[in-house]
Amino acid sequence: MIFVTGDTHGDFDRVPIFISRSNTRPDDVLIILGDAGINFWGAEKDKYLKDYLATLPLTLFCVHGNHEQRPESLDFYDEVSWRGGTAYIEAEYPNLVFAKDGEIYDLGGCKTILFKIPSVEEAMGEGTATGPFYPNPFGTRRSGVFEPQNPGGTRNKPL
Repeated sequence: MIFVTGDTHGDFDRVPIFISRSNTRPDDVLIILGDAGINFWGAEKDKYLKDYLATLPLTLFCVHGNHEQRPESLDFYDEVSWRGGTAYIEAEYPNLVFAKDGEIYDLGGCKTILFKIPSVEEAMGEGTATGPFYPNPFGTRRSGVFEPQNPGGTRNKPL
């Protein structure tokens, strides 16, 4: 079975409840759509979380976000073949799989391509030498929150 969630930022407190309710198995996949928080430090500090996650009856497939280090920049990851594409895995944690940009994966019979999208800062031109990669489609940024450009003044609310 394939499951999907958004950013976890290293907070996996809800995962045991999800596992219990869903009766997951090690071959089930939970896709984390960025900012998993598993490689936040890129060092020994991440080991405690990885040790815990390695005990779960579930495979985590992590799409990188802008608040964590990329596995390709860390020397303890190996490139391996996974579900039709290349992914990054540490031998010690085979159920923690990290997507490689530009790869096509077979997820539940569906072909899925993953590619790098600029971080919010990159898209906004903040902290980069070259400015934004493309015009900001998200509107204006206020207090760290994006608000759609809306001349009527109403704000789209999150779901």
